[in-house]
Amino acid sequence: MRILGQPAADKVDRLDASKVSKWLDPKHKEKIFRQLSFKNVGDFSQIQLSFLENKLVMIELAFKKNVAPERVNNIFGVEFTTVGAQGGPSDLPNEPGKYPVRFVPTLYPFSYNMIGISDKAIVWVDCSTGDARTPGRIDRTRQISRVLERK
Repeated sequence: MRILGQPAADKVDRLDASKVSKWLDPKHKEKIFRQLSFKNVGDFSQIQLSFLENKLVMIELAFKKNVAPERVNNIFGVEFTTVGAQGGPSDLPNEPGKYPVRFVPTLYPFSYNMIGISDKAIVWVDCSTGDARTPGRIDRTRQISRVLERK
């Protein structure tokens, strides 16, 4: 906490896990997660840390500067695939931890997602573009512990 400074908010709430929620235990919908929010830290407009029983279970990062989606594999050290772009899967498979069908988009909607899966975490990425021919930028990421995965 020394690096992040004093939290701008400290509350207990449910997890906003986006489309990944279909893979999570129903308890992610309960208001049982302590959430600490920090504003304007380094390259991030917001960092939110979510804890369950004093264990970190989700990190949400909102980016200030433009980071290209092509860099996401290197940033997180896992392979990513696109969800919600033209010609590809629009949603995640029902089986938790299973990648959607991989494809390389030729056109991008104004808003789409990417997912990466490791042994310990699921990383959900929100991306946006103003030009359908380019992948645009990363807006926000959520790194969700697989401890919360539905069994």
